[in-house]
Amino acid sequence: MTATSAARLPARFWYLSAGMLVNRLGTFVLPYLAIYLTTARGFGAGTAGVVLSGYGAGAIVSSLGGGVLADRWGRLPTMVTGLAVTAGLTVLLAVATTVGTITITAVALGVTSDVYRPAANATVADLVPEADRVRAYGVLYWAGNLGFSASAVLGGLIASHSFTALFLIDAAASVGGAAVLWAGLHGYQNRAGAGSAPDRAGSGLRVVLQDPVFLGFVALCLVFMTVYFQGVVALPVTVMRAGVSPARYGIIIAANGVTVLALQPPLTRLMRRVSLGTAMALASLLLGIGLGMLGWVRTFALFMIAAVVWTVGEIGFSVAGPALVARLAPDHLHGRYQGVFGMSAGVAAFVGPAAGGAVLATLGSRPLWLICVALGAGMAVGHLALGDGYRRGRPTAEPRAEPTRSESAVAGS
Repeated sequence: MTATSAARLPARFWYLSAGMLVNRLGTFVLPYLAIYLTTARGFGAGTAGVVLSGYGAGAIVSSLGGGVLADRWGRLPTMVTGLAVTAGLTVLLAVATTVGTITITAVALGVTSDVYRPAANATVADLVPEADRVRAYGVLYWAGNLGFSASAVLGGLIASHSFTALFLIDAAASVGGAAVLWAGLHGYQNRAGAGSAPDRAGSGLRVVLQDPVFLGFVALCLVFMTVYFQGVVALPVTVMRAGVSPARYGIIIAANGVTVLALQPPLTRLMRRVSLGTAMALASLLLGIGLGMLGWVRTFALFMIAAVVWTVGEIGFSVAGPALVARLAPDHLHGRYQGVFGMSAGVAAFVGPAAGGAVLATLGSRPLWLICVALGAGMAVGHLALGDGYRRGRPTAEPRAEPTRSESAVAGS
C-alpha cells in the first residue's frame, strides 16, 4: 500500500485496525479449548464437544445482536463493551471447574465473541468513502489475520506452560483492543439508527428482511461459509486418508494464513478493477475449485496448491463481502445489515461440519468435494444474476465528515 493510498483512509480507521489487531493477537481460547477441557479438566471428548457446540450456538446470535446494538446504542460503545464482557467471561472460563458452569460460560462467551465485528464493519462504512471501502475492508481483514497467525504460534508456547496464562492473556488482549478503540475513536458518536425517523417507525430488522437483493446475497454467503467450513472435519480426514503426515497437514493449514498475508494486498488492488458482484462470483468459484481439488489430489504439493486456490477465494469473499453489504445498507442500518451478514458464518459453523461429515460418511470423499465444486459454480451464477441489484446505491443520510488535517497527517504516516 502506497503512502498516497493510505492517506485516503482517515486516522480513526487506523485506530480501528490497530484495535482489531491487538484483540486478534490474543485469540487463544477457542483454538485450544478442546485440548484444555480434555487435558487440564479431564473431560471426555463428548463433553468437550457439547461445550464447543454451546459456544457455536451462542455465536449464531452474537453477530446479529452486535449489529442491532451498533445501530441503536452506538458503534464505539458496542465494540468496547463487547470486548470488555468477553474478557470477563474468558477469565471466568479459566476458573470454572464444573461441566455446567463451563458450558454456561462457553455459551455466554459465544454470544459476546462477535458482538464487536458488525460494529467494526459499520464503522468502516461510516468513516470511509465508498470508493475506498474495498481497500479499507482489505486492511481490516489483513490485520485480523496477522493477529490470528501470530496468536496461533504464541498460543502453543503459552499453553505448554500454563492454560491459566493462556486465558488471562486472551482476556488482556480483549481489554487492550478495547482500550485502543476507546483512545482512537473517543468522540466518535455515530449511532446511525438512534433517534432517526426510520428507527422510531419500528423498521429495523424488518427493513433487512424485506430487502430481496440482500437476502439473496446472504443466502449465497451462507452456502459459501458452509462449503468453507468443510475444512473443519472433511479436510483433515481427506488429507490423512491420502497418507499425508500430521506435520505436513499443519503446513497445509499454515499455508492459508501465509497466503492471506502475502496475497491480500495485491488481490485487493485487483478487486477494485471489477464490480463487487464479479469479485464475489470469482471468490465463490475459486473456493469451490480449491476444495474440489481435494477429491482428486493425493500429494502434499497438490494439497498446498489447493490450499492457495481456496484461500484466494476466501480473501475475495472477506474483502468484497462487507464492502457490498455497506453499499446495500441504508445509512441508519449499517450495523443490522452487517450483523445479518455475519450471522451467516455462525449458522454455517454450526451446520457445515456436521453436514460435511454426514456426506463423507455416506457417500465418500470424492462426492463431497464434487458437491463443493458444484456449489461454488452455482454461487458464482447467483452473484452474477444479482449483479444489477448489487450495483444499486443508497442515499446518504447526512454528509460524511472529511478527515481533519491532523487526521490526514496521521493516516499518511
